[in-house]
Amino acid sequence: MRLGESGQLQAEFRGVPAPRPTWLLSGTEITETDKYHIEIAECVTRLSVAETTLDDANATYTCQLISAAGQAASTARIVIQGIHLPSSNSRRMVARWCSGKVSD
Repeated sequence: MRLGESGQLQAEFRGVPAPRPTWLLSGTEITETDKYHIEIAECVTRLSVAETTLDDANATYTCQLISAAGQAASTARIVIQGIHLPSSNSRRMVARWCSGKVSD
């Protein structure tokens, strides 16, 4: 992704009882704004990030899943082309909730 472009992170999940997904930005819960849009469907949640900035490249994004059966989380970073930060990595976030375990 390039600086100023929009991007999306996605997490897939399932479980009984169904977990409630929450998105975090560097440990703080993300709420809907002009910059962030959160979509939750039956077994998938997406976080859309509008107009990426250098701050987005420095941040960690976490999808936290919580239910009565337990909790799990998966974390990713946004990589912006041409911007090289130590310890940044690129991956599509996919979390699967199965019998209380999450894999990514």
